[in-house]
Amino acid sequence: SEVARRAVEELGARVVVVGAAKERGLMERARDAAGVPITLMGDLPLGVLAGVIQRCDRFLSSDSGPMHLSVAVGTPTVALFGPAPPAQFAPKWEPHVVLRKPIACSPCKQSRDHCRNNACMRLIGVDEVWDALGGMDGR
Repeated sequence: SEVARRAVEELGARVVVVGAAKERGLMERARDAAGVPITLMGDLPLGVLAGVIQRCDRFLSSDSGPMHLSVAVGTPTVALFGPAPPAQFAPKWEPHVVLRKPIACSPCKQSRDHCRNNACMRLIGVDEVWDALGGMDGR
């Protein structure tokens, strides 16, 4: 929410949040917390999602299918990694940036051992994400 707010207020950016239908409530809470105009696009067919991402100057994502799609269509991507091993799943070339906090329990098997505090993701700060996004060449 804070990164989106900064993008709109400081850069005049248009922010689009994509997600699955089951994430609609989370997307709405993020939009409301940002307090700026944000477009929500949920449950898009894969081809449409690829087209939306390809039109973006930058893409911010956790390690997910849309993150891999963003890399595939050539959109500069900031990928947030926590439970998954970045050596195995992260984009490995520029202009993509991987942000991760090396803590003792990460990577983990979160899909089997549901993490209670998600510290590996919570430790990635807003300023760090903002700096990574700002350091990319837009298209």
